[in-house]
Amino acid sequence: MLGLAKVVGCVVVTTLGLALFTQYHDGVSNTRVCGYPVVAVAQFGATGLIAMGQVNARGLIVLAQNGYGLVAVTQGGVGLLFGLGQLVGGLVVIAQGGLGLLFFLGQFGFGASGLGQAAGINRGREYFKEMNAEFGELLSFRRSDRRGAG
Repeated sequence: MLGLAKVVGCVVVTTLGLALFTQYHDGVSNTRVCGYPVVAVAQFGATGLIAMGQVNARGLIVLAQNGYGLVAVTQGGVGLLFGLGQLVGGLVVIAQGGLGLLFFLGQFGFGASGLGQAAGINRGREYFKEMNAEFGELLSFRRSDRRGAG
């Protein structure tokens, strides 16, 4: 889990840095990539690479009460790759309730691999220990050589 914490920390720091050090006009950053603003902040319908708002926020990284994107930290929404919130869907989900197609961690939900109070498919502690070690190695900033182990 330390590797995941490092990656999430880098995403949060980068997101906050972009949000704080960009110039805005009416809640939308002046800097654009492929026609989309880098940061968009709005109550309704924030659309940008990083979208922050209340309702219907859309972007690559979404921080909102309701929204969808590749990575979503929402109260309710969809994070295509990763979702974190109360009622969320996506490939990998950490939520109070939701659907994580590959992995779900939370109170009530379903995923191909699940862990929680009422997770749909629970594969046991050994599976998750092995998966944690593999993800820890994949997400670590240091490269380790495991070719000798076999």
